[in-house]
Amino acid sequence: EQLSLENNNLISLPETIGNLSQLKQLSLENNNLISLPETIGNLLRLETLKLGNNKLNSLPETFGNLHQMSMLNLSDNDLESLPAAIGNLQQLSSFYILNNRLKSLPETFGNLQLLGTLALANNRLKDLPKSFGNLRSMRILDLSNNRLQGLPETFRNLQHQLEWLSFNGNLCLFMLDNKFSAFTSGMTKRILEKYGACQEYTPRTPLAKLCQLIHNQSDKNLLEPTLLSLPPAMQTKILSKMEDIWAALPEHQQVENNELPKADAVNPVFHERDEILNQAIIELLKETFSTLTQEQKRLVYDRVWDLAGRPESDHQFWDLTGKLQKDTKWGERRAEDNIIRLIDAMALVCEEGIGSSS
Repeated sequence: EQLSLENNNLISLPETIGNLSQLKQLSLENNNLISLPETIGNLLRLETLKLGNNKLNSLPETFGNLHQMSMLNLSDNDLESLPAAIGNLQQLSSFYILNNRLKSLPETFGNLQLLGTLALANNRLKDLPKSFGNLRSMRILDLSNNRLQGLPETFRNLQHQLEWLSFNGNLCLFMLDNKFSAFTSGMTKRILEKYGACQEYTPRTPLAKLCQLIHNQSDKNLLEPTLLSLPPAMQTKILSKMEDIWAALPEHQQVENNELPKADAVNPVFHERDEILNQAIIELLKETFSTLTQEQKRLVYDRVWDLAGRPESDHQFWDLTGKLQKDTKWGERRAEDNIIRLIDAMALVCEEGIGSSS
């Protein structure tokens, strides 16, 4: 019922592999397999299949016959797509497909109703199928280091069940989309606080410069002159939003009730609590995002990558399988994670967007 053929430099499997009809566990990791025979689909009792660290560039349609499969590892291969028949693996609960070249997932992916753990890190996904929101058993989801520019609206169906989720290393424009404001509220709240790479980047636009000052907790005396260096219309928008935020604070009510002098309330709000300015800028980003066309969003994404830096030396990271991987996308990921570059990219793409070039 078990067969292990790991570390054998295999370049192919015989057609007769399909005759092992009682096989339940098969490990073929760390070989040089380029493809699988169609007869792999005859292993109808197979529950665990490990194909990590090969050179697979495709899967046969008969793969969908493996209805009893509960764990599948296809990490570290050269797969650019998955067959539609992958949706037939409806007993699948753990699916690891890190470090491939996937550009998309089939619409049938949403049929994997029992899928609880899905590791899709380090691929080239630009979007997810609408059916992704049908994965109601999902608890652990790793989408890091892809090229995601948005999410299907159905993704909101997962917000109450997910226990661990990573979007790191994507151009997370969807964080600025009001459709996902409830789902990503925690991430959006921190988006202007968490990135250390800001100190290594020279902003191209006034608003990006202002955000960098906030990020790096620079001299607060620099905030006001930098804010005043923005185009007048931009200043008006930000100050108006700050006033709206101020109006919703308890201090405002205290001033209205003559319980607190306005100067005593305004000074700490606007000069010590930078999150007020952060929040105003986030709301402005959301407004601008809502006006972008799909073509502009694509251009923003491309521009962020244009602004990406490259590491001087190799960086490494631990993947979900516990392996130490060479981090070949460090520069692109650092740029995508950096809100300062995102602000620059949006401003540079939109002539009358959230800022103007300086």
